[in-house]
Amino acid sequence: MRLRYSIFSLLFLFSQAGHSYAQEDPRAFDTLQAWYDVNSEAKKFLREETERTRVKRRGLEPNMDIVSSGCAVPLTSDWAPRDRGLGEYTVVVSCAQAANPSNRKGWSVTIPTVPMENIEIVRVGKPVYTAEQDDTGFISACREWSLSAKQVKTLFESSERYATSQVPMDTFYWLPCEIRGALKSDGIEWNFVINAAATAVWYRGKKKIYWGCKERECSSLFLLTYDGMSANALE
Repeated sequence: MRLRYSIFSLLFLFSQAGHSYAQEDPRAFDTLQAWYDVNSEAKKFLREETERTRVKRRGLEPNMDIVSSGCAVPLTSDWAPRDRGLGEYTVVVSCAQAANPSNRKGWSVTIPTVPMENIEIVRVGKPVYTAEQDDTGFISACREWSLSAKQVKTLFESSERYATSQVPMDTFYWLPCEIRGALKSDGIEWNFVINAAATAVWYRGKKKIYWGCKERECSSLFLLTYDGMSANALE
């Protein structure tokens, strides 16, 4: 998205301190990218299965250390055979050839799933600039940002749902720009706030549910994407 790149400098204004890219171990980045690719492949498989069979499932995010190497060939996915004792609707993401030059042996990762919420978008508002200080350039970028009801549905179907009280801010950023609206999840109405930096909150009374999107499907929906997205992931 053009606007996302035009406000890249906002990383330094609105992110938490402590992100030092120059000193990162490239092997750690490769592992992060592999983990990201596994998540993306599993979600793609689940969407395709939903279209094919109408079975709606959400994958549970695997631990970061579950993937030790990137894949030299395209990843593949399938349901785990039931005789493996992994439970119904477990996804297996497989790599036939690892990218590690010293060990080309393939690998696979299992991802449990849960039923997908049946989401119906009720209302989507216009973007609102929320900072006290005026920033003419960013105010303009914020006002040009928009999401359709279909995009909001895609966003939540592609996002991770966090059990903690907040999304992990060492992974996500925050921007003073948000879109508010309402939706129904399995028939229950929630209000939502979507931040332009790839996070969101559902709220109903005192109850809140936090969301963050790390998937390619979200890369064009926000002004800033999450910290782990590489240039490759945005192509």
